Amino acid sequence: MSSIAAPVYSSLDAIPLTVAVVFPTEVVHEDELEQVKNQLLNITRKISSELGMPFEGDAAIPA
Repeated sequence: MSSIAAPVYSSLDAIPLTVAVVFPTEVVHEDELEQVKNQLLNITRKISSELGMPFEGDAAIPA
């Protein structure tokens, strides 16, 4: 399997969140995984902003 995860930050310390996407290895290629990583980072940045904690940087974590 291939997977990628990114943290979601919140102004409330009690809400640790992570969004993860998992693919069967035979289905995803490295270039597709890179596209998913970029989309995942955009999504988690938006979620974090809505929760009161915007962040910048490349925080995606290959799992």
